[in-house]
Amino acid sequence: MPGRWVFALLLAPALLSAAVTIDTGKGVLRLDDGGCVTALTVAGQELPAAGLPAIEVETEQGILRPVRLVREGNRLTATLPNEGLLRLDLTPGDGFVVVRLAELKVPGTVKRLQLLALPVPSTGKLATLMNAWSDERAAMALMSTSINVWGHYIAGQALHGDLPGCTHRFERVTEPVKQGTGAVRFTATSERDDARGWSSGRHNLAAPLDLRGMKALRAWVHGDGSGAVLKLQLRDAQNGARDDTVVLNFSGWKQVELGAPSYNTLRYDRVDSVNLYFNGLPAKRSVAVVVDQIEAIVGEGEQQRVVPLADFETADSSLWTAQALGTRLVAESVERHGIEPAGVGFIACPRAELNETIVRFERAAGLPSPHPGGVWGKVSPQAKRSYMLAIRMTEADTEAVIAFAKRAGLDTILIFQYLDSWPATTGHYLINRESWPRGLDSLKEACDKIHAAGLKVGLHYLGASIYPPDPYVAPVPDKRLVRDAFATLGADINPTATFIPTAAPPTGFPEKDVDYLGSGAVLRIGDELIHYSSLSMQPPYGFQGCARGYHGTVAAAHARGAEVAHMQRSYGYYLYDMDTPILDEVADNVTRIINACKLDMVYWDGSEQLQGDHWYYNAKLHKAFYDRMDNKDAICQGSSVSHYSWHIHSRLASADGHGDLKGYLDERAARFGWYRDNLLPIDVGWYSVFDQSQPLDAFEYIVAKAVGHDASISFGTMPALFTSHPYLMAIADRIGLYERVRLAGRVPEATKTALREPGRDYRLVRDGDEMAFQRVIYLPRHDVAFDGQANEWTFEVGDQPCRVAAELLTTPERWSGAGPAYLSEGAIPIESFESLKPYQGEADAAVDAAVMGEGKAGMVKEGVTQKVELLPGGPAGEHYVQYTATSTLDKGDGWSAFGRSLPILDLSASKGVGFWMKGDGGGGQFKLQLRDEVGAVDWYVANSFEGWRYVQLDRATGQVWRTLDWSKISRVVFYYNSLPAKATISCGLDGIKALPALDEPVLVNPTLEIDGQKVTWPLTLRGANRVFWWPGEPTLITGPGRESRLESPAGPLLQPGRHTAKFTSAGPAATSVAVKLLLLPPEKLPGGKAP
Repeated sequence: MPGRWVFALLLAPALLSAAVTIDTGKGVLRLDDGGCVTALTVAGQELPAAGLPAIEVETEQGILRPVRLVREGNRLTATLPNEGLLRLDLTPGDGFVVVRLAELKVPGTVKRLQLLALPVPSTGKLATLMNAWSDERAAMALMSTSINVWGHYIAGQALHGDLPGCTHRFERVTEPVKQGTGAVRFTATSERDDARGWSSGRHNLAAPLDLRGMKALRAWVHGDGSGAVLKLQLRDAQNGARDDTVVLNFSGWKQVELGAPSYNTLRYDRVDSVNLYFNGLPAKRSVAVVVDQIEAIVGEGEQQRVVPLADFETADSSLWTAQALGTRLVAESVERHGIEPAGVGFIACPRAELNETIVRFERAAGLPSPHPGGVWGKVSPQAKRSYMLAIRMTEADTEAVIAFAKRAGLDTILIFQYLDSWPATTGHYLINRESWPRGLDSLKEACDKIHAAGLKVGLHYLGASIYPPDPYVAPVPDKRLVRDAFATLGADINPTATFIPTAAPPTGFPEKDVDYLGSGAVLRIGDELIHYSSLSMQPPYGFQGCARGYHGTVAAAHARGAEVAHMQRSYGYYLYDMDTPILDEVADNVTRIINACKLDMVYWDGSEQLQGDHWYYNAKLHKAFYDRMDNKDAICQGSSVSHYSWHIHSRLASADGHGDLKGYLDERAARFGWYRDNLLPIDVGWYSVFDQSQPLDAFEYIVAKAVGHDASISFGTMPALFTSHPYLMAIADRIGLYERVRLAGRVPEATKTALREPGRDYRLVRDGDEMAFQRVIYLPRHDVAFDGQANEWTFEVGDQPCRVAAELLTTPERWSGAGPAYLSEGAIPIESFESLKPYQGEADAAVDAAVMGEGKAGMVKEGVTQKVELLPGGPAGEHYVQYTATSTLDKGDGWSAFGRSLPILDLSASKGVGFWMKGDGGGGQFKLQLRDEVGAVDWYVANSFEGWRYVQLDRATGQVWRTLDWSKISRVVFYYNSLPAKATISCGLDGIKALPALDEPVLVNPTLEIDGQKVTWPLTLRGANRVFWWPGEPTLITGPGRESRLESPAGPLLQPGRHTAKFTSAGPAATSVAVKLLLLPPEKLPGGKAP
């Protein structure tokens, strides 16, 4: 039997001869007759080789391993059990050997082919994406040559765990057995003094299973009466889990059916393993259990089915093989994605030669090997250059965007897909003629101008997306769009029915539409798309609150028995089935544009949420685009990368920066070591300016960290903000200065190390002919009210004397009182907050996902709760709303929202929005959002003040998503974003109106007084402004589309201790003023000669 043969190999590999040698010229792999590793030498270094099975074939009958292995020339032939045969062709190179499948014959269906596996030492570094290992001397890797071969590592002991003081063992047994011929015995021993010990192990499923609609977990358990707790845990590939527990207070066999999990975050559509745990191990003793026939019960009634999960009939469960084999690199193909073609590169060379060896391997294997600027992408200087995300760019903006990019030292302009930019739709990739009037000719001309200016240009797009109204969606939806759940229509329906009945409960369908992050609530019946609001899981079964003829499809009658399918969405768009020819069509459509524009860069966003196995579909998607690109040396990036697509990508961005940008970057930077281990240049991004919610020092922090990591940054903004944002150009100037210093390559390594330290701020300054990084301590922003109290405050200087600097912020958004526009008859009321009924689902006024009230929580991130109360005594009416949110999260990224539908409002003539807000100073960002049926506009207000303030929001500064028809505003939604960790914050809201005009407050001769020493700036500030005062530099005054400089006063040197600050002006000020003080300790880091 194959299982006995494998067992013999594992127990006694030394009894077999070393029959085969695979030599890269820099490393040698030796295999015995059974295809097990007997020796592995890389760069003269002997690595551990513990009898690992290197070659195996899995069929429905189990795992087949060679009974004989011979090499004749460059052909490796393995004789398999049951007259099976495997032939591999070897193509040696300098530091590598390409191994390709030539022939495979076995009885039955091949489920999995393991081309090669290598044991991994316990020391050194694993590069998990590359499927490689290295230490200071040696390096080895298994790299696939086609997208259907998965190069990945399997952790041995990582699949098992013990609390200190506990040990465990798994073994396959043939007695006692309840079903079949095998079961698993799980023995655990605790040497601890308490009864809190635990041990665990993992059984990997042969392939991920779709268990949506699962009702219970069932298993046979042979208890020992110890009272210990056995936990059966299902897991998915994204670390979701479902825990079911059994108390072993019985002896002998018992079939348990477990339908009430104690913990459940499982994604049922991709279950990949079953974990066995002992929890609550008794002190100073051993316990044991035998488990057999673990299965899932899925569905209800006549559609109920039993899905086997583990029967332990073969000897290949990871519960015991992982313990024997340890961590290894593996290259394998699987049936669902095609066993053939199959090939892998075995790389073994000195670590110092790894880069050059991979390049040689890529060329020999016919793999992508981009060389931007003529240098391999992983080390190309071009991959170190920063780029601009040009968001909502039009043809008319081209010259202004070029000027901004040059000012900020950004080498490439990446034209963004979002927000009415270059494509009108994705799928067919029709050009947006509102932004690019002559279609592709307009886009080509803009790209030509960018090239002529000495810059590079690229396109950003969501590669897996089909956005309506693309012809793939309407008027007739393409049958190749991904559908991921199915039901049967339970009765005939007419074209106007709003309830869609089903023959059984609609299991596997999302409960409701949760907007951007959900998988959508759209059905397909025939050629009609239908949006539903909720599920009916009790008779009558079906879908409630349906909108017929969705996206411009035609509402029609449908007959009982018709298929009802769920259309899978990701980030709001539809996915197309990459296993059909539509992938080729979409790739042709977009690369026609890429090639016509002679692009230097592409960015494939949305590459992480795909239709199935990420390692396969990510590679398939990126390869489809890359293969059609004329410029094979373009910089290619994506939001996610896989083992095969690693060859295509020249760098990787860390993610979309949001909320607390400094804290967010520190969190992401902890992963930068993984980037380096996998030879991926770091792109510190994305970080964007849409409004005034982020201060200049946040971007100063980002670019300083980029210098520390010697990494590019990606900075995004909209051309409309070039003349409306009060300090966008100051941000551009700072980015440009840091970029020039970074690219000059003169910053000492010791300085880079210091700059990488989380939580420490530095500012780049000129120090004679040299550059230096001045240590800065930013004190909390202080919101000023000219009441004799809030305009005076104290602060502490630590253990060193510090110079003081300051940033003044004036904004027309928050005032001490409402202006004439708000009080005029032309102001249009949006919400008076005299009743909460519209937010509780009454009178069809609620936004479905944002309903509040009994049993409804609005929209919240998991770990966040919110409360909305109607209180008397508002500044604009008889009542106001008190909006409170509580976050139990460990990070400041919580959010919540509630909202309502509105009677259609025509706000096309409005210039902005005004309302009253009562802050508690607890932090977070309040967001006001107006929507039509397609798009939205967002404004943010920092909860950084206490008490009532009037808030005026400029329409021009709102962040518009997709398209927005201001004449058809139909919804209002209120959010808290960036909720502080483990905190409760609250604000009051009252009297929201659309304004016919914007009022402009002024501030005259602002004065900052510190310990009696006054600094006065002789100027008048109107609207939004920033004043940056740094000792030794001219004071910079910025506003929308303008900037000026004044001679700077020196300012005091402050000794350690408590100090007093006071802010005043020459006359009454209706505008909101905030002051941020900055302390400058003596510390300066050398930055090299000034560029």
